[in-house]
Formats: sequence, C-alpha cells, structure tokens
Amino acid sequence: MREIFFLSFAIFCFIQIYIIIDSLKKKHQFIAISAVAILGFFSFILYLKIRSIIHVPYFIMLLPLIASFLHSFVGDHLNLYNRSKTFDKYLHAFGTFSISLFTYFIIGNITDPGGSKLFRALFIFFLGTGIGSIFEVFEFTMDSLHKTFMQKGLKDTDMDMVFNIIGSAAAAIFAYQIYF
Repeated sequence: MREIFFLSFAIFCFIQIYIIIDSLKKKHQFIAISAVAILGFFSFILYLKIRSIIHVPYFIMLLPLIASFLHSFVGDHLNLYNRSKTFDKYLHAFGTFSISLFTYFIIGNITDPGGSKLFRALFIFFLGTGIGSIFEVFEFTMDSLHKTFMQKGLKDTDMDMVFNIIGSAAAAIFAYQIYF
C-alpha cells in the first residue's frame, strides 16, 4: 500500500501543479489558491508521516487524497460542480467518509483512542458530522466574503448535510468492521 500511496501522491502533485498553472492562466485565482492549499496540506502530512511524527495507515491517507483530487480536478477544473446535479452530493459523502477516518487516526496520534468498538465508531460518526457542518459554514463564509457560489440555496445545503451524515455513518461502520 505504501508504494501505491507514493505513486498516487506523485500523480496528484503533477495534477495539482497543472491545475494551479491553468487556473492562473484563466484568472481563476480562487481555484489556484485552493489547489495550492490542498497540495501544501498533503505535502505537510506526508512530511509528518515520513518523519514518523504521525502514524496513519497509507490506505487511510489515500482516501482524502482521492477526495481532494475529485474536488480539485473533477469538480473545479473539469467544472463538474456546475455541470452535474449529483457530483457534489456524492463527493460530500465520500469526502466526509475520508476526512472522518483520517481525522480519527490523526487524533489517535495525540490521545489514546480507547473505548469500546461502538464508542469509537460513534466518535467517528459524530466527528464526521461535525466536520461536515464546519465545511458547510466554510462554504457559506466563502460565498459571503468572496462572492463565490459554493452553495446553491437552502436545499443544496440541506442535501449536503444529508450526504455528510451518510458519509459519516459509512466511515463509522467501515472502521467498526475493518479497523477495530
């Protein structure tokens, strides 16, 4: 899995650099800044992993990498956010699934992840639901401050929250069955 992750990360880096350059040419600064932030985040996480500062399974690290690729390349660069009515919903579910598990393992590096299997699964569920809610507030803030259109109205926000809950529940069930 280590080799698969590093190959995926290398491909991801090239794609992010392409997105940054192309977005700057098209004067889409918001997309370029987002791609830089995502690339910087994953580079920092990989640095911590290589230095053995954090211990997160490569498979768990691969999940948010895939979600970020789907967001930046498929959603932003290929404009599927605006061309598809369902892409954003499914990405919310997969993104929450990925980030819930990833964040749980990061927290496990800071504190003892004790408790029963059910408690840890519920923790992942509520962690994912909370992260999904914070992301909706982030979308609202970006729309308000930068005149973006991440949210397409109340129904969009409500559906995003439903899919965040679905992703959180899937992460909890996955962790309960596979990792605990």
